[in-house]
Amino acid sequence: MYSSNKQIRKELAEIKPKNTGKRKLLLALLGAVLFCVVIVFVFLFGFRQDSSSYPTREDMLADFDYLMDALEANFPFFDLAYRNGVDIRSLGRQARERLADDDRDVNTLIFANELESFFRRSRHTGHLSILDRTFYLSMIYEANNNLDTWGEWFLYLFTHNPNTVRFYGEFDDDDLAQAHMRAVSMMYAPIRASLNIIEEGRIASIRFPHMNSARDSDRENFAAFYQQIADFEHLIIDIRGNPGGWPFGFFELVIAPHISYPIYMTSLAFYRAGEANLRHLDGMLRDFDFLRPSHFYNYPFRIVDGRIVGRNNELLTLAPLPHHVLSDLEAFDYYHIGITYTIYPSDSDGVQSNFSGKLWLLIDERNASGADHAIALFMQAELGTVVGTRTMGVYSDPFLRGNYIVLPATGIIVMFDMSYPVCHITGRALEEGASPHFYNLAGKNALETALFLIHSGLQEEE
Repeated sequence: MYSSNKQIRKELAEIKPKNTGKRKLLLALLGAVLFCVVIVFVFLFGFRQDSSSYPTREDMLADFDYLMDALEANFPFFDLAYRNGVDIRSLGRQARERLADDDRDVNTLIFANELESFFRRSRHTGHLSILDRTFYLSMIYEANNNLDTWGEWFLYLFTHNPNTVRFYGEFDDDDLAQAHMRAVSMMYAPIRASLNIIEEGRIASIRFPHMNSARDSDRENFAAFYQQIADFEHLIIDIRGNPGGWPFGFFELVIAPHISYPIYMTSLAFYRAGEANLRHLDGMLRDFDFLRPSHFYNYPFRIVDGRIVGRNNELLTLAPLPHHVLSDLEAFDYYHIGITYTIYPSDSDGVQSNFSGKLWLLIDERNASGADHAIALFMQAELGTVVGTRTMGVYSDPFLRGNYIVLPATGIIVMFDMSYPVCHITGRALEEGASPHFYNLAGKNALETALFLIHSGLQEEE
């Protein structure tokens, strides 16, 4: 069974952060001695690497086996990926064979590249990927500032294995702060929205290519545009090609100005009782008492007449689930339900809009992750008509989100979504992607289809 919180705190107390200020003098004094030692070492051993201190090929193969075993017990999307033409288990076996048969002197970098190639061939289903150094350091920075809640667990998870620190590199407080600034700058990268008039006095459009947080310049531009199109009949919001990210800018600039009451997005997700999942939830949530009135975890469920029944015989889904979703759920043990997003109408300091016409949303197969969150909320709140093609998916529960597997020998951290989200209204698996109200007409793209529907007067789903 996984370690208790008491054990984690004990191990965490032994982890000493690097104190660059006090150690510089000591390092300088030791420099000459170390230099001499290195010279002697090089002379005697001819630059040979001490193989006992680095992972061997056998260590890396053992790490790969450890990863696949952990995924088998915790990863939720093997069957869903297989239906989409991606056999993750088979791809894993092929990757392992390539590592075993590689004629080169396999090192950690080659191993990491092979892992990333495996995840890419798996289409990063469930955000399956290697945690990169910027976000590794940024999350340690955040963990240090949230030690009273989730930070203690993440700090332990990311630093208790010395091989992890060796793989990602030594760091000090300045490194953490700079990495955090880079990560935050990605969230606040320019949205680069374009605001256009398609038909004067009647149809306007917004091109929204990135799901980042809004800047003041975005707020000013959107407010002026909404004032300009106040009397228009249609506003087409085009997010085709948007790969995702944090959707808060979309909520602030597009959703909030066009609602008159708060809207809520409810998350219903299922997960397996694997050791990594349960340990991660225990570490993340043990001090999040304020979430418990509105979020429920580790509750078993039943399937009755194609619907999901939770605690106290509560009906969790309104529509019968598709057969393939029912089949997928046989592998899961618990569910989580809660409110993941609450969007309030723009206040007096927010972006205002007097536009009262019809909203359209254009989507395509390149939309994923945070873009799918925005689409799901738009559809769940029935804000307008969605046109295009089915999206990619890669949809994670915003509260359960990523789990992490630390590979013992190499220290590489692999991240993945631990939950299988289901729409409580339609019963569909959200990882499969969102389906529009209207698919593209033959020979037309989403914009052309929407304009055809507008000019034909077909503005409601039939």
